[in-house]
Amino acid sequence: MKKYKIQLILLLALLGAMAGGLFAVLTVEKSWDYFLFGASDGAWIGAAMAAYTLLVVRGDWGRGMRKHGFLFKVFLNSFVYVVIFFVGRQIGHSILGRSYQLIWDKQFIASLVFSVVLALLVNFILEMSQLVGSKAVWNFVRGIYHRPIEEDRVFLFVDLAGSTTIAEEIGNRKFLDLLNLFFSALSLAASETDAEIYKYVGDEAIITWRAGDAATRDNALDCFFKFQRYLKLDDQVFKDTFGLVPTFRGAIHRGWVVAGELGVLRKEIAYLGDVVNTTARLMETAREHAVPLVVSDSFLSLYNGKTPSRFKLKLIGDETLRGKDEKITVYSVEG
Repeated sequence: MKKYKIQLILLLALLGAMAGGLFAVLTVEKSWDYFLFGASDGAWIGAAMAAYTLLVVRGDWGRGMRKHGFLFKVFLNSFVYVVIFFVGRQIGHSILGRSYQLIWDKQFIASLVFSVVLALLVNFILEMSQLVGSKAVWNFVRGIYHRPIEEDRVFLFVDLAGSTTIAEEIGNRKFLDLLNLFFSALSLAASETDAEIYKYVGDEAIITWRAGDAATRDNALDCFFKFQRYLKLDDQVFKDTFGLVPTFRGAIHRGWVVAGELGVLRKEIAYLGDVVNTTARLMETAREHAVPLVVSDSFLSLYNGKTPSRFKLKLIGDETLRGKDEKITVYSVEG
């Protein structure tokens, strides 16, 4: 398990302990003993729910479940959360040497109602955040982009190769199924590299980071090659279902954008700037040179003249991109 996931589980266990302790004091007895009892229960519940969310709801273990509909996932995950709630209480009681019996008294009914409502609410929010992007939801809540601001950002464009031919061969309905499976692997890679999936444009996805975050742990480069690895796990599924194994190409570039909320009835956070158009043009360079990934010297400047140790760079040269006057130095990258 990744270090940051362990840290997040521990953090949520701590928050669960605080919430459990306060819940016990407010609903049972205002004493230090009952605070400790509630904290013990809450810590195990928080840790277990965090692990389930990271590994199943948003992780590789739940890939099959994500193929089901919105309400199915909300109710299934909520049921699991309620089970975790009561199992966590059992563990918490056992750790402190207390007996635990399911007695249908007022306290038990209150706990049951509380856990069901909380589980439904949390899972509804999780599913909605997956619809529009968890980072986008958090940014809306904080109001960061209510007024436009300038940001130094890195963009990764990912494009399904030969999509037009594939769509003609398998039909539009199956092509949409293929894209869903294709982008499911991308979502896993993005979640593990602190990425924000900005938007899907047909068979293309746009992923972004703040500039500093893109170089941290080689996030931007790692996202592309993690996507390759996750997609390869589904090779047989693609062959059996669609009669082919998809391939893709990518391009990474860095530059300044103006970021802000856009729209009224349907809002989104928009990034406007030449860097977005330039990254799209770099995709053509990847196609022309038949390489899976190209990056610009602007992106590599984040490494302060050093070469990312886990990747092999090869100079393509100074390219004049379509619609651009100035040349840009481009490299291909191998994992």
